[in-house]
Amino acid sequence: QGTPDNGARRRDAAPNPTPDGPAGPGPGNPAARAYFDASVAPALARECASCHDASQPGLGPDFLGLSAADYYLRLKADTRLVGATPAASLLLTKGAHEGPAWSAEGSGVVSMWITLEAGAGAGGAGGAGGAGGMAGAGGNGVGGTVDAGLDAFGRCMTLADWNATRMPDLAQQNTTQGRCLACHSTGTGGAFLAESGDDTFNATRVRPFILKIVLPIMNGDGTLHDLVASARLRDKGMPGTQHPQYVLTDERWNALLDFFTRTYTRWAQGGCP
Repeated sequence: QGTPDNGARRRDAAPNPTPDGPAGPGPGNPAARAYFDASVAPALARECASCHDASQPGLGPDFLGLSAADYYLRLKADTRLVGATPAASLLLTKGAHEGPAWSAEGSGVVSMWITLEAGAGAGGAGGAGGAGGMAGAGGNGVGGTVDAGLDAFGRCMTLADWNATRMPDLAQQNTTQGRCLACHSTGTGGAFLAESGDDTFNATRVRPFILKIVLPIMNGDGTLHDLVASARLRDKGMPGTQHPQYVLTDERWNALLDFFTRTYTRWAQGGCP
């Protein structure tokens, strides 16, 4: 951790990448940087910068730098913030402090960026459409409707990946009122989490249940820009919601991210038949 909070800051202590943060890798790969500029920098500006960039001194640890142009290299400079996996990255796992936790959309785009930086992300450097090899409307729905993009993602999901990443175990998550499958085995509340992993897989391929795995990012005209991992299953049990409380285990959160990344790889390359 960086310098402790001295009471003058509005937010609690958080790591400061300079000068005492451990040095991270170099500037990263082009696909990850393109994705960061298109999706992550706006999320940081929207959800973090009001307290954590240096243009607002005294409100919180200034780990973002002076402006959005600094965000990428400042974050990459500290492996505590951008680790080998999203679950190992304090930028994501800090959670609610004196400021709020990430929104579901923000968490999803940051998770995807960290995955891309680790070399597990999808596609190449991307064309006109940005990171992940997406360029214009095509078989994956980018540039078209959100429904088309989600349908394409569902077709790219495979039962082999579902089982290999241990996604069926999500239904066994305990809450303050019992396991998730006790209420969600028939799709109550927009989540389908049954004892049968095959049944859960088949239901999760379509709306509304697919939105527990993936969320759309839209262009200004309402067309699809990208898809990101959804943090809804992780965040649903947080205090302050009407849902029974729980803390999703790291193993289950990593399973969801792993499954998303495998599926996103195929989806970003042009969709699946």
